[in-house]
This record gives sequence, structure tokens and C-alpha cells, in this order.
Amino acid sequence: MTGNFRQRRPAATAALSLALATATASGAGSQSPDGDLDAAFERFWNASRDARVMAAIDDILAFEPDFEEALRRVRAGRPYSADVDTGLLLRTRRHPFHYSILIPEDYDPAHRYPVVFLLHGGVSRPQWERDGSWWRNYDRSKNRQRIAVYPASWDRAKWWQGSQVENLEAILESLKRRYNVDENRVAMIGISDGGTGAYFFAFRAPTPWASFLPLIGHAAVLANQRLGVDGQMYAANLVNRPMLVVNGGQDRLYPSSRVRPYIELFRRAGADVEFIDKPEAGHGLAWWPEEEQRILDFIADRVRDPLPERVGWETERTDRYNRCSWLMITGLGAEAGDADFEDFNQLGRVLPRPVFPRDKPSGRVEIERRGNTVDAKTRGVTRFRLLLSPDEFDLSRPVTVSVNGREVFSGTVESDIGTLLLWAAEDQDRTMLFAAELDIEIP
Repeated sequence: MTGNFRQRRPAATAALSLALATATASGAGSQSPDGDLDAAFERFWNASRDARVMAAIDDILAFEPDFEEALRRVRAGRPYSADVDTGLLLRTRRHPFHYSILIPEDYDPAHRYPVVFLLHGGVSRPQWERDGSWWRNYDRSKNRQRIAVYPASWDRAKWWQGSQVENLEAILESLKRRYNVDENRVAMIGISDGGTGAYFFAFRAPTPWASFLPLIGHAAVLANQRLGVDGQMYAANLVNRPMLVVNGGQDRLYPSSRVRPYIELFRRAGADVEFIDKPEAGHGLAWWPEEEQRILDFIADRVRDPLPERVGWETERTDRYNRCSWLMITGLGAEAGDADFEDFNQLGRVLPRPVFPRDKPSGRVEIERRGNTVDAKTRGVTRFRLLLSPDEFDLSRPVTVSVNGREVFSGTVESDIGTLLLWAAEDQDRTMLFAAELDIEIP
């Protein structure tokens, strides 16, 4: 969508309340002048702007559909057509965000396709022309079984800036609207600066991605605030997605000897990182033929769990970079009884100073779900929100939430069609659906 419900949840919730009130005032359950429920859902799937999404939700609510019926429709998703463009396509999103996509020539709308985003290097160049020249070798990433996306980055829109997070998520959403994407097999490969960008997305915005492959990049670049890096990095956030990292021993920029201590730090933080050290390789991909199959196997084997039982997240902001899967941090501030988390921001003797600069206080939440019970540990957080999936919670029974060993909520939480539709529109994800939101304020 042009807007982003995730970053404007209060406004979105207000709009949803207005939609519910409007439906009630206009006689919910009556036939809509715009047609039947099928037509209302078709408008919902076709809506690409916030106002139209909210209007479509209002239209659906006017029919008072059964929750299970709404869930069935959202889980099935939109219908896909075979009448779509295939091959290598050049696109522009909100000029000047150019990108290319490579769609299999024999695209079958009945098949769910894995997707790989490929982030190029050399982001200090001026804005690219709309000719696809930001990617040098399209043939290398051709694959009949998947869709490939090649976004462009330049000196005013680097991979580690908020504009690119919005850009890549919008491209993925646009792709999901037109092509049948396997939401749990969306990978990111980055090369050089693109590899550093892949680290950034893993640190800050991992929810849509199944795996990250930083090739000949270095996470240490994200410590250089002069490069316009958007915010603070937290090693423990890498726990959420597996990574395959490749660096060369003779690389003049990021030799593997300098990268390895960071890999060890990330592993200590709990991240699943596979590291390939190419001792004789420089800053290039001459090794690609001998590692290609391993890379392809890694991507194929790493399937995202959209609703993991354990989720942890740390952030210094609540307006963005505050969500991981079904957890959102909505309030920051020190609280009595805060849990003690290891910081994972020093390399000991290798680099005694902090790895990543921290000039703002952050908050961290770790949650674990067992049935309808959620145990949370928090530090520096006053509020957080749980997004409750009907695939993980039995909302006919009470839900219990404990924070730092103290029970803070126990009760029933009602399934809500408006919430279901709102998050379905936000995430465009048939495997990550939410029936209710539960706001927890830490006493």
C-alpha cells in the first residue's frame, strides 16, 4: 500500500473503529448497494491505498460475515491470473526507485513461487537510469522455479536507510498482488554494499524475509554513522532469521579475518549463521561457481516460520523498526523489575569498544508462547502489543500473559474481523494472519 498501517497503527485503529461504527449506523447485515460479499472481498484485494482498504473493510463488515468465513477467504487469498507479464521486466516505484523483476516464462498462477531479492554493491554512485544497468549479470540468477527482484540503490537512497526499507517492502507487496508468491520463501542476497544492506534488514526489519545472504559485505559498516545508517543495531535481533555469509581472505575492503569476530559475536547472541571463508578470494565473486549450489541449497532449505513460538526484539523507536513477527514494542522507558539481558555489543580483546554506537536508550522484549500462555521478559519497555493468530491461539479460551515473572493479563480475547482484514492488508501474507491484538502495559 502507498501508506503503511504498521507505522501508523493509532490512525489505522481509529479508521477501523470508524469503519465499524459506519457499518453499524448504516444497518450492518443489509445488502450493500455495491454487490455481494464476493464483490466486497474483490474490492478488498484490489485496494492499494489506505482509504480504499478501509472503505473495502467497511463494505465487508456491513455484511456481518461469520469470522470463520472471513478467515477462510483471507487464508485462501486473492485469485491470480495467468495473464501477466513474464521475463525480465523494468519497473519504477515512486520515481526514482527503479527495479527489475525476472518472472519465469512458464509462470503458473496455481504454483507458489519462492522469491529472492538481489542487492547490488557500489551504492555511492548517482541515481541510476531506468535501464537495469545496476545489475550486471541477470543470467546468473535465472531460475525457472523462482522470481528474482533487482532493486536499485544510490548515494541518496542507500540500502541501510529507511527509504529502502519502505521501497523493498512495497516492491514485495506489489509482487504479491500480481504473482503467487510463497510468503515463507522470500530470501535476500546482497553483494558488497548490498551484503551490508542484507545485514541491516536482518537487524532492523526481518519479518517478511526467510533468510539473508550477505556476500563480501561487512556488518561493521553499519557502525559508521557518517554513512546515514538509520538507527542502532542489535546483535540479538539476528536470532530471527538464518544467514549465510561469504567473505574472502584477500578482500581489500572486508577480509574474512576482520569479519569472523563479528560472526562469532552473532553466534554468541544466538543467531544461526553459516560462514564461508574463501582464503584466496578478493573482493569479487570469482568463487561463485564452486559455491553456487551450496547457496541455492541454503535458500531452498530455509523456510520462514511466520509465527514462531519464541520471538525477541530490541529497538530504540516505536514509530518504525518496532515489530518482529507477532510482537510489537509500543512504549519505551525503564521500569522496576526489568529483566537483565546480555548486550552482545563488544568483541572483547578484538574490539574493546562497543561494536555498534548507541546514543539512544533501547527496549527489549523476549516472548515465548506455550498454548494460550505467553511469558515475556522485558527491559526498557513500558508497553508492547501481541498480535494473536487463530492458527496459534485458541481464542475461545482465556489467554494469559506474564511479564518478568508476574501475571499481567488473564482473560478472553475476542476474534475480530476488522483486525483480521487490517493485518491481511498490511502484510499481504496468507500464512501470518491475526485475529486480535492484545496491548500489554507493564505495571
